[in-house]
Amino acid sequence: MADPTRAIPQLVTGYESKNYTIADTIVMVTGMLAAIRKGNHATTQGEAQQFANARDLLFAGLNGSDETGDPSAAQPPKARLMLQPFVLKNKSVTGVSSAADIFKPVFSSDSDTDNSLTLTKPDNNSDPIGVIIAYNSDGSVDILVIGIDHKLADVGKREAVLLGNFSAAIPATATLRDGLVLPYYGKIVEVFAMFDETIAGAGGDVDINLAIDADGGGSPVSLTGGVVKIEENDARPAKEPGTAVTGNNEFGPNDQIDVAATVNTATTGGRFELWAIVERMA
Repeated sequence: MADPTRAIPQLVTGYESKNYTIADTIVMVTGMLAAIRKGNHATTQGEAQQFANARDLLFAGLNGSDETGDPSAAQPPKARLMLQPFVLKNKSVTGVSSAADIFKPVFSSDSDTDNSLTLTKPDNNSDPIGVIIAYNSDGSVDILVIGIDHKLADVGKREAVLLGNFSAAIPATATLRDGLVLPYYGKIVEVFAMFDETIAGAGGDVDINLAIDADGGGSPVSLTGGVVKIEENDARPAKEPGTAVTGNNEFGPNDQIDVAATVNTATTGGRFELWAIVERMA
């Protein structure tokens, strides 16, 4: 599909809007799905553009203005985005067949609400734009669109995530676990270990670190920091903090988190839990 080049009449109910600077040269038309460029966008951040199936974009809502981006202008053109939840009526969604599809999530691969809505989750941007709330006699549906204000409700919240319970009989450098998936956007801000059984092995000294494999593509990148040292005689109830996490720590719902051990001196026994403090991102 392609981004629309004309205003799209939309029947909607219940919304408020907010203005965002449009990214340079981006053409925004009324009725298209819009996105905000996230902090990991390679060009600019915090600016509006057409929604697309991309890891560096946050679905924001429906656009309500016809403008072309020029951030360097004295008065940069703005996109008027509908941020709160609203109902998008009488839309065609690929995969819908009956009223049994009510309350199923709706996804989009681009900004065109006439051709890109689907029940199938795209690869790169897994957040739904909303849910079906009504099935109409002509086969169309009404969609409760989830605006950016609702999506941001959890942003900044932190939670402790158990990455696994591991044997400390580690004779050589190895990957202890791979393919862990957390189904949201977030960043790892702290890593630490808790001990279940006393670590054994004369002079035992093993570094535990995490790596993030983007989209499970087979090229994991280690966190900068977050290294937890496991040593002989570490025991319950001690907590072993990792080094400060300073980079390469953001992940998305399709990324995989790997746990690896670098053996300085082999450990021969004991068990430990590995935990991460994760901060939710949009």
